Amino acid sequence: MSGPAERRSWRDNDGVSALRRLSEALDAFASAAAARDARENDPADAEPSAAAAELPLQNLPAHVLFARFWEERRATYLARRARRECPVCGTPPAATWFETQDGYRYVICPACQMVFIPEFLPPSAWDDYYAAIPDARDHLRRQLDASLSDEAVVRDRDRFGRYLAALRGHGAALVGARLQDIGNSTGPMLQVATEHGMAASDVEGLAEAV
Repeated sequence: MSGPAERRSWRDNDGVSALRRLSEALDAFASAAAARDARENDPADAEPSAAAAELPLQNLPAHVLFARFWEERRATYLARRARRECPVCGTPPAATWFETQDGYRYVICPACQMVFIPEFLPPSAWDDYYAAIPDARDHLRRQLDASLSDEAVVRDRDRFGRYLAALRGHGAALVGARLQDIGNSTGPMLQVATEHGMAASDVEGLAEAV
């Protein structure tokens, strides 16, 4: 009889490998598009700037780049995780629902069905992480700047608008409703919610985003 099967790393997953190849293709596409735009706008300046080639944070290439930075140091920072009960009702966390590729586990509260991360990295640890890795900090700043562009506002208005439309479709009255968003980065959801007549507020722990 063979021994117990080894637990496979998320890096062994065929789907992750396919996503990595896709991200590399998208990186190449973004660089080519930026170079083309530079030639069209100024033939003497055919080299794209670093900012021009960047894609928004929600896109796969940017996410994969963040993941690469994280993989190099994650063991050190995950050791600083804090533990919490259900943030809604205070019930101790149940068995793991699923684990993410970056080292977190999600659970479903057995009392109120809240989905949450019972072991989390405090904001101070994230601040230390970005202070220790200048490349990750610079990439974060470029992504935060990109999130404030006119193109990002249009994209977020469409994306968050769909979420609010789904709530409205389930009978929620949006005008005058209060919305508390946790971890809203540079605040796009607040803007969209306000445009829909909601009283929106946010809690954001990342100093760079604030």
